[in-house]
Amino acid sequence: MEFWHYWIMLSLLLFILEVFTPGGFVLASLGIGALSGAGFAFMGFGLNVQLVCFAIASMIVFFAVRPIYQAYIHKYDNNLPTGIGALVGKDARVIEAIGVPDQSDAGRVKIGGETWRAMSADGSSHQLEDRVEVAKVDGATVWVNKKNKE
Repeated sequence: MEFWHYWIMLSLLLFILEVFTPGGFVLASLGIGALSGAGFAFMGFGLNVQLVCFAIASMIVFFAVRPIYQAYIHKYDNNLPTGIGALVGKDARVIEAIGVPDQSDAGRVKIGGETWRAMSADGSSHQLEDRVEVAKVDGATVWVNKKNKE
């Protein structure tokens, strides 16, 4: 086997590992550098030249192409809230009256199909069947405001 075969195998291994590792184009950059080393090995250059070309090509791809790749990949990231953070801004229906927070009169609201302990965030009381909006979530308690009529 000639030396450029080893460069090709290294390149393929790096591309396969890139698929299974997070990090975004790091191992692929090295894989492209290994292809560069394979090209110079195929042309008959010595190992020192191959290693230098591998290093230079890897750095060029890593510092020039990777940022463009990252920008393209993350172009449509919306940073959507998940978990309890996704409840903020949701509409809820009061199923147990909510009193003023100073009196520790917690009530209950229904958000989607779930029932949550609720406190008033705006200091007002909320009666049964009122429509409210979740202002914040603190543990297993949602803090709600009166929903604006639209």
